[in-house]
Amino acid sequence: MKVYIKFISSIFIKSLLFVFFMMTSLVFLLNLLSELEFFKNEEVRISFTLFMSLLNTPAIIFEMFPFVLLLTIQLFFIKMFENKEIEIFKYSGLKNSNILGILS
Repeated sequence: MKVYIKFISSIFIKSLLFVFFMMTSLVFLLNLLSELEFFKNEEVRISFTLFMSLLNTPAIIFEMFPFVLLLTIQLFFIKMFENKEIEIFKYSGLKNSNILGILS
């Protein structure tokens, strides 16, 4: 495997993990708040609401996964533009469409 493919893949995976964990934490917190609101008149333990939020989070993330990928690709290209790495790849003969081909 060529060095630039490893480099592009590592930046993309780092961006994907960052966006995925941020979205997961946001979904978990919002889901926890909605569960607390739902059970406010009931006498349940906080561990039950945490458990319910934890069980519901993967389903919501699965529905949001196209948006996670969209945000990941945007973050990836922002990092590439800020570090001027995209210009280096263009001087080397690599186009944006080739970079997207590598990612897909």
